[in-house]
Amino acid sequence: MKTIVAIVSPAPEKDHSSGPENARDLAQGVVTETPAVPEGAMRLEATVTDAVANKIMGTILNLLGAEPFPDATLDDLLQRELAAAGPDACNLYNRIVSRIEERLLHQVYAECDGVKTRTADRLGINRNTLYKMLKQHHLEAHDE
Repeated sequence: MKTIVAIVSPAPEKDHSSGPENARDLAQGVVTETPAVPEGAMRLEATVTDAVANKIMGTILNLLGAEPFPDATLDDLLQRELAAAGPDACNLYNRIVSRIEERLLHQVYAECDGVKTRTADRLGINRNTLYKMLKQHHLEAHDE
């Protein structure tokens, strides 16, 4: 769980010079002091899950023109898969890795216009391995 603190100011002043670094530090738990609340501003505080905090901070960083957290999307996917599997699920490793593998194959195969040699090269795997993976995930083209 993370605590998100936002200071909402009615003043239209915008100073983004230190915004992205402070937002990134806050999301990483580095900023420990309580931000001062300027006169006329409102302090909002919420305790949320790590996944929600990463999503919020990624949105803020995107609005400020900073790079989003590279792991936020992956963490989101992982949390969704764990929640979908349920607390009593077995074989989590194979289930989650297989779902991510399927999505990666589908996307890269489509980006390479169904050209298996290009897809295998892009993924850094052997063409025969790609054929097996496409068949396993029912993504093989029906032109063969």
